Amino acid sequence: MPKLRPFLPNLSVGTDIIHVPRIAKLVQNRMGFAKFLKRLLTPREQHEFYARFGKSLQEASSLDGRYWRSPQDKTLEIVSTHLAGRWAAKEAMIKAVSQRKLVYSEVQVRRHKKGANVFGVILDRPAHPGRLPQKPELHLQPHAEIDEDETGQIVQVSISHEADFAIAVCLAAVDPAENEADGEVEMSPESKAAIDELIEKKRKQADNGPAEYADSLMKKDEKK
Repeated sequence: MPKLRPFLPNLSVGTDIIHVPRIAKLVQNRMGFAKFLKRLLTPREQHEFYARFGKSLQEASSLDGRYWRSPQDKTLEIVSTHLAGRWAAKEAMIKAVSQRKLVYSEVQVRRHKKGANVFGVILDRPAHPGRLPQKPELHLQPHAEIDEDETGQIVQVSISHEADFAIAVCLAAVDPAENEADGEVEMSPESKAAIDELIEKKRKQADNGPAEYADSLMKKDEKK
């Protein structure tokens, strides 16, 4: 059998796949679009999203902002694919750190300043969602300011698209669970007592070992 090195104990993997048309239905609902983004994206993610797509979405929107000019607009297709990737990435992050029972406001998908690669952030506390305006369908802009003091743990995230599907994988460092210490599972009191008893027995045997060995030699000499 080949000798295999074990997987690092404090790393966890999460993955998710989603059908893009499922997200497209939510995007095409112009009246509910702002609410959908507020649920899915943190304020920082909203700012990045609108900086990238805000102008195109405004052009795709009707003058009164209550509907899209065409549900088949190319911009909506691009946005749907983009948000499907974000959805899958967030679900993958939540699965990778399942012991924390995270929600969307506690995970972020961010872009590196240079290049198209993304990374994830597990926030130490949920991002404040902000309030929707009275008529959110008229507003294509973030609804909360970015918290510049937010802290969190960076995780590795990869997003891929194939045909009508978006898939994401997350690799995260995880903290020991409540019943773990230094990465090792804490023993039950019964198991600990049994092991302590065994250790004590072995210690006594070790202490008596030299004397017992000498006695055995003396008995052999007497027999001779």
